Amino acid sequence: MFPQPAAGSPRREITAAICCLVCCILDLSMVTQGGMYVFQLFDNYSASGITLLWQAFWECVVVAWVYGADRFMDDVAHMIGYRPLPYMKWCWSLFTPLVCVRWQLLTTPVWGHHHLEYMTPEAETKLLPPPDALAAAPPEKTTLFETVI
Repeated sequence: MFPQPAAGSPRREITAAICCLVCCILDLSMVTQGGMYVFQLFDNYSASGITLLWQAFWECVVVAWVYGADRFMDDVAHMIGYRPLPYMKWCWSLFTPLVCVRWQLLTTPVWGHHHLEYMTPEAETKLLPPPDALAAAPPEKTTLFETVI
């Protein structure tokens, strides 16, 4: 029932060792002095909007056009016991890739100050009004910079 590796073939062990080594090297960058910055980059960009749209787009393209939508429907029918409705093939082939591309075009980033941009404390204090202006003016809400993301 389970696939058996060829006798004496170390491919699986070598592949696992390479994956572990690459992950270890990537993770070492997160425990250095600037590791929190690298971690925040991974945290904010690795599984967020645009990345997931690209992943969904390419997954649908590969399933529908490389592997074949009919063959994939046969595989799903084998797994669940009945054949899915025909519109699923159209969703995998056309609708989902088009929606992903359209959504990506609609949500292009607006560049400017946002919460991931590092500013030194001196630069942040330059954004604040002078202290004597705060004492003379009535208290009001001030937006330093707006979040775009």
